[in-house]
Amino acid sequence: MVELAKRYTSLQQISRAGEYAGPCPRCGGEDRFHIKDNRFYCRQCYPRGGDVIDLVQLIENVSFREACQILATDLPFFSERQSAHSSRQEKSHHADTLSPIEQTEAFFESARKTVAATNRRLFSADGGAGREYLQQRGLLETTWRTFRLGYGTTFHPLHQRNEPAIFIPWLSADDQRVEALRHRFIDPKLPKQERYSLKPGSHTVIFGLHTLRPAQHLTVVEGEFNCMALHQVGLATVSLGSQTGAQQQATLERLIELLPQYKTVTIWLDDLHQGQRLADRIIKAEPFRKEKVQVLASHSYDANDLLRKAELLAYLASHGITPHTEQL
Repeated sequence: MVELAKRYTSLQQISRAGEYAGPCPRCGGEDRFHIKDNRFYCRQCYPRGGDVIDLVQLIENVSFREACQILATDLPFFSERQSAHSSRQEKSHHADTLSPIEQTEAFFESARKTVAATNRRLFSADGGAGREYLQQRGLLETTWRTFRLGYGTTFHPLHQRNEPAIFIPWLSADDQRVEALRHRFIDPKLPKQERYSLKPGSHTVIFGLHTLRPAQHLTVVEGEFNCMALHQVGLATVSLGSQTGAQQQATLERLIELLPQYKTVTIWLDDLHQGQRLADRIIKAEPFRKEKVQVLASHSYDANDLLRKAELLAYLASHGITPHTEQL
């Protein structure tokens, strides 16, 4: 259970009896996620607890059968990791992560068709609620098209029914493949932990790769809407999806591959401590030096909030960040 959970979040041992705690990979927090006696619990979103299959179902948003297939694929890795772990103590609080689950052509084709269909619906007579939601987020039609957003209904895993949502594809750098598909449910009454779901089989590494153009500066944020807001005002921006995403090894490695294209980087996460941790990991990777990486924290307002308030450009300017207006 510990080895599996470290795929999704960072954990620290908090008792000699082998209990671990850390941020919940589904609803966040700092220490509400616990593992004890080979079961996991979250005080907020999963207090009844579960086993390894329950955890995969919860985080990957997949069926029981699909969760078993995922675990079967990774069994050789777990065996190797457990053997190595038993012979040494953990030297770092940073979570190790597994190799990405191999995606199938069936997933890519299904995701492609879904993105095309929901994008058409967004711009159709049936897409009014989706367009209104995106306009309220301060996003322009050109941004919807750039990120190939869609609108439709999809199954809400907690509510057990179909609900209206914005479909957000995570596209490959060459813009030829949908690597992940997130759904942002638009009911304004939903609590934060119930607003998103992920298409089974998705692989979320970095969002916004297909929009990157030559630039001096790269901004790294959490949510997709923050990425879209900063792109809209002319910044080269990518999203890690969440603080949990910022801890994944695959995400870090892909991000480091991008760095040589830029002279400076800004890390703008909700939590300043998490942002600094990511910055420290980036600084260790050549050719970046400490003075080339700036860390911001969202505090009360993130990038999309500031866009809606018409304060984003002023905020960026106050931190010495000048958008490349030729991208507008």
